[in-house]
Amino acid sequence: MYNYGPCFFEGDMAKKDMKKSTLSALCGELGLLLKTGMTPYDALSVVADGSDGEERALCTRLMASLETGTPFWQCLEEAGSFPSHMVEMVRTGEQTGNTERVFLSLASFYDREARNASAIRSAVVYPAVIFLLLMAVQGVLIIKVLPVFSTVFTQLGAVMPPLARAFLGIGTWMVSNKWLVLLAMAAFAGGLGWVITHSEGFARFWANSTRAGQKQELAAFASALAMGINSGMDTDASLEAARRLVTLRGTKDKIAAAASFMSEGEGFAQALSKAAVFEQGYCRMLDIGIKTGNADSVMADIAARLEEDAGNALSRATGAVEPALVVLMSVMTGVLLMSVMLPLSGIMSSIG
Repeated sequence: MYNYGPCFFEGDMAKKDMKKSTLSALCGELGLLLKTGMTPYDALSVVADGSDGEERALCTRLMASLETGTPFWQCLEEAGSFPSHMVEMVRTGEQTGNTERVFLSLASFYDREARNASAIRSAVVYPAVIFLLLMAVQGVLIIKVLPVFSTVFTQLGAVMPPLARAFLGIGTWMVSNKWLVLLAMAAFAGGLGWVITHSEGFARFWANSTRAGQKQELAAFASALAMGINSGMDTDASLEAARRLVTLRGTKDKIAAAASFMSEGEGFAQALSKAAVFEQGYCRMLDIGIKTGNADSVMADIAARLEEDAGNALSRATGAVEPALVVLMSVMTGVLLMSVMLPLSGIMSSIG
């Protein structure tokens, strides 16, 4: 399920948050090593042996902190390279004796997050590339083809139709301001490059600006909630830990309302239902799971359903963009060509 690669650390190790794919690989390795009965120090030693440079330096710093008797979660926090959610989960894992389970759960969680970010990136980049190519075709037609038709109309002693003249004017402006056009194209390409190299940052922007992104963030919240419950956290701590992953203000307010209801004595499922964090059907499922002692598995099932729903929303959103672009460009090309071909064919018929 996770991608355990030989290199776990990418980019600047002083950065606050590692890439999700890097975190998934690292957590997976540590989880497997701890599951064999190794201590955190020994597990880090194995990771360090297969690393070099900054990777080995980070492992060495963590090992040095462990030698002083510092808890593992605190070593991760002091390193400054791990997200607060991961640190809190490891802290709970150490307190409940489920450290290896926590790391394996984190590996699965960050793997899903990395794949979601990649899916969002692909969903944006592919239509954008198609749009760029179609605009290039339009540019060639306006700049190279229309002037030929203009010459033909002039030789025949006729005037191009107003629409065709408007397109020709656009082409003339583009030629006379080619540096501005090239700058706009470079900015567009730079934007695509940023999306490709900063997929996780774009995923946060996507979550804040699209319906599909909002569903994906809710699915991530549910997955983190399930992970916390499965790792031995109580519901209050799980809710707080999962809340740290949320960026949408509206969702944060709902979670805060749920926490407030719980502090007033409401049950976990009832509080989530009353705050409208999840749909009523999911809250009923969770309530039954809590009553039957299966809260962790039910919450994981809810998270899986929300992830599927989010994936379908993303597919619908991206599936509608590509045909729309093709139809738009086809109509533009047809209008452009027909604006000169029909009058020209009429002139040729009258001459013949």
